[in-house]
Amino acid sequence: FIHKIQGDGFSSPLVDEVHVVEGVVTASFFGLSGFFVQEEDADADADPMTSEAVFVSSGELPANGSKVRVIGKVEENFGKTQLKTSESLVDCGVDVVSVLNIDLPFASAEARESVEGMFVSSSGDLLVSDNYNLGR
Repeated sequence: FIHKIQGDGFSSPLVDEVHVVEGVVTASFFGLSGFFVQEEDADADADPMTSEAVFVSSGELPANGSKVRVIGKVEENFGKTQLKTSESLVDCGVDVVSVLNIDLPFASAEARESVEGMFVSSSGDLLVSDNYNLGR
């Protein structure tokens, strides 16, 4: 499960191991050479400290909503957990995941870590304070 790869800390307890995950693509980024995949709702755990999503570093960019199986090495990249694919993706059809509604600002860094890579929404107003990084 993705939450096992993410773990409940700031870095994955499974770094340098190869794992297989299956989940729903929530966002693909050509410029980042990868996409985010999130655990199906039925497979999410009840631990509020573990994220249910992970970035997948891959040359393949599946469409949002695609359900894919990925095999790759667990890495930390700029403080974010990712899987670096070692084989082609397996198309498992389509699926949807629920959007997680979050309240900002976060109460702690741990709270931010617990939603790393997840499909989130915030009902409050947001303010951009650094437009240099906005386009990146």
